[in-house]
Amino acid sequence: MYSEDLAVFFTLKENGGLAEPGVYDGATVAVLFDAAYLEQVDGMVGNTEPAATGMASIFLVSAVGKTLAIDGVTYRIRTREPQDDGATVLMRLEKT
Repeated sequence: MYSEDLAVFFTLKENGGLAEPGVYDGATVAVLFDAAYLEQVDGMVGNTEPAATGMASIFLVSAVGKTLAIDGVTYRIRTREPQDDGATVLMRLEKT
């Protein structure tokens, strides 16, 4: 288990941190959000899906299928992937 204080990453931008506010299970949570985009490389269009990183203690296994709203857009959590540190999870999102 990762022993460093992750608060610096999960402090909201409005408070000088890196995280975006999101609404999950009726509560405001801090997430690191990566919005989707389309990119053309060598004549082909690649797609990246939106994703968010959050604290594993908040986004339990039961988070899959639930919604996370970020900046007025609601996403369904498609996957929950524990990261190497054990304290965070990467969630693949899909607009609802």
